[in-house]
Amino acid sequence: MPFVSDTIYDVALQYIIDNADVLNLCATVPTTYTEAITTYKLADIAVTAPDFAISNGDVSGRKVRVAAQTGIVVDVEGTPVVAALTDSGNTELLIHSPCTSDLLHVGNLVNTNAFDIEILDAA
Repeated sequence: MPFVSDTIYDVALQYIIDNADVLNLCATVPTTYTEAITTYKLADIAVTAPDFAISNGDVSGRKVRVAAQTGIVVDVEGTPVVAALTDSGNTELLIHSPCTSDLLHVGNLVNTNAFDIEILDAA
């Protein structure tokens, strides 16, 4: 069984923390930065380093927890299926995670639960 140091996983997770600056709620799974920030975006909020925390994974490996967000203004009506983290400086879609929600209405405020991005140990 291969071994990968937690330090290796932490570097990858730290990249997310260092670069993610917007959390986008998307109605369809985006595959590009443009899809995440415009095509499928229903709402978005700025995120910063304090919104993230690295720790041991729930299953194995390591994870980064993305803090719950509150008071996100809805820009487009729809039902989000993923929360996507983007880096506006590099116009990069970093990662997305499934989310469940009710139909969002323009102008309303929405909150998100905290969620984890986990990198499992090598098998």
